[in-house]
Order: sequence, then structure tokens, then C-alpha cells
Amino acid sequence: MMKRVESNMKTKKAEQKSTVKIVVSFLALLAVCFTAGVFSGYYSAAAEDTGALEKVKEMVMAGCLTALPYLFVIVGAVGTVLMTVSYLRCSSMYRKLMADKDNEELWDQLEDLLNVPAILSNVALVADTCLALCMMAVGDQLDKVADDRALKRMAAGFALYLITLVVSLIIQSLAIRMEKKLNPEKRGNVLDIHFRKVWMASCDEAQKLIAYKSGYKAFNVTMASSVIVLIACFLLIMLFHLDVLSIIAVSALLIIHLTVFMLESARLEKSGR
Repeated sequence: MMKRVESNMKTKKAEQKSTVKIVVSFLALLAVCFTAGVFSGYYSAAAEDTGALEKVKEMVMAGCLTALPYLFVIVGAVGTVLMTVSYLRCSSMYRKLMADKDNEELWDQLEDLLNVPAILSNVALVADTCLALCMMAVGDQLDKVADDRALKRMAAGFALYLITLVVSLIIQSLAIRMEKKLNPEKRGNVLDIHFRKVWMASCDEAQKLIAYKSGYKAFNVTMASSVIVLIACFLLIMLFHLDVLSIIAVSALLIIHLTVFMLESARLEKSGR
């Protein structure tokens, strides 16, 4: 009985220490954010009086505008090559598997390798779409710093973007088709807007559990990164007097993400009673 009481007391003390540590860490984070805000506001005001801030802003903007056409072309080209090569590796391994269908190790390797073109095609498509939208958003300013070669690179970038878009959809379709050949019970078409719903419905319980765990980890990472981006947007607005739309956009995404997660958790908890 005494040992149980001592064990409970130790557990309570450990919980109290943990609570104190969490509170101290939270207060320290608030202090750091507040200090950063104060210093950024102070130095922003001081630099604005001397005109140094405006010069830095112009240099940064000119550098970004100059680099944007290069980046647009590079991301499009590299993304297209990487996802194509990764799928060709899967195709080569699939042919080997068809020649040796009893090779379970090769089967598992192919299923793991199929994740690579799926990931690369999605990342390349999102990154290239982001750059394409940036190019269109600052198109009127590019004329001020861009020469004829830069304009040609922009045209090449948009051409590569269209190629990346088409190749990405083709690679995803081929990867899904190969996955269906390995697992005939799988259903879904990547061009269908309800693809994820149909695909999940065809997964077994173990695969669904993997998706749920992955989704929860993605939720945690997204929440943490969104807070960091929100703080960075605030500091940039304080320093360079940028538009507040970035803060509104990130905050809206945070609210939607968190609200959907909590409402869905509450709904599932209620339906499970």
C-alpha cells in the first residue's frame, strides 16, 4: 500500500514538473515573439527615416524578379525529368516482377518504389503551379527588370509548366494503373474529383489505418508550420510594410484546418457511442 502511495506521489510530482516546464516554454516563446516584433518595428521605423529600408526592399524585389524566370524553368525541367525517371524505374522493376511473380521481396520493393513518382509528381505540380501564379501576379513588374532573354525564359517556363502538368497527370495515372495490377481490388481514376474517396473505399483496414496516421501527422506538421509562416509574415509586414493579405490567408487556412479536424473528431466520437 505504501509503495503504491509513493508511486502516485512520484507520478504527481513528475506531472507538476512537466506542467511547469510547458508553461515556462510557452511564456518564453511569447517573450521571443514579442521581442522580435518590438525590434522589427523599431528598426523598421529607423530604417524608413533614412531610406535604407526602401533600398533593401527594391534590391530584394529586383533580385526575386530576376531569379523568378530562371527558377520557373529549372523547377519545371527538373520536376519533369525526376518524376519520369522514377516511373521508368518502377516500370523496369514491374517487368522483372512479371518474369518472377513469386518473388515477394521484389513485389514489396516495387510497391515501396511506386510512392516515389506519386510524391514527385504532386510536389512538382504544386511547386510549378505556385511559380506560374507568381509569374502572372508580378508580370507587370517583370517588364521593368527583364530583358528579351528573360522574357524568352518566361515563355519557356510556361511551356514547361504545361508539359509538367500533362506529364504529372500521365505519371500519376500510370502509377495508379500499375498499383491496380499489383492489387486488383483497388479502384479509382486520378482524373476523378472523388478519386481519394473512391481509392480509400477500396483499401483494407490496415491501409486505412496507415492513411489515418499519415493524415494526423500531416495535420500536426501543417499546424506547426502554419504558425511559423504566420509569425514570419507578421515580421515581414513590420519590416517591409507589405500587404496584410498573407496573414489573412494563412490565418484562414489555420482556422479551416483546425475547425474541420475538431468537428470531424467530434462527429466520429459521437457516432462511435
